[in-house]
Amino acid sequence: MDLPETLAAMHRVTFTWEQYDYLGYAAFWTPQKTTDWLQAWTGNKSLNGTQFLVFGADGSGGQIAIWRAHLRVALADQPVVFFGSEGARAVVAQNLADFAWLLAGGIGPLEAAEYGAREGTAHPGFQAVARQHFPDSAKTPAQILDQAAAAFPGFSAYVDGLVQQAPQP
Repeated sequence: MDLPETLAAMHRVTFTWEQYDYLGYAAFWTPQKTTDWLQAWTGNKSLNGTQFLVFGADGSGGQIAIWRAHLRVALADQPVVFFGSEGARAVVAQNLADFAWLLAGGIGPLEAAEYGAREGTAHPGFQAVARQHFPDSAKTPAQILDQAAAAFPGFSAYVDGLVQQAPQP
């Protein structure tokens, strides 16, 4: 599945690994690849990955995805989540607009979820994308992260449930 133009535009922005530990993919993972990853991440072989659209990663193997948390809601209005390679997980933005402004504010998904970063150095390239696609949605990284946590307080418990459903040896 092709990425929405907003994500594709974000993935064309040039930055260094010192600024963001983030690699955007050219397309969403296939449903099978997402299922394989989710099963490996949770240890639960009964899951399918259809509720997640993986579109990026960090350097350690953590994945960034759109979580299809709501039925009949546009893709751009679904939350953006992070699954770290060591088990961290968080909703890092309520939607793609907030995700664009999070990056514009100098914070990547890994930095937010793993290290609790709430302030960064604004990035002109991401700011240009956010202003072009979401001119009326500007927020600080702290606002974005606070609102995402408040909107989806049960995400970590939801993921714990996916892991707990895995058969025990």
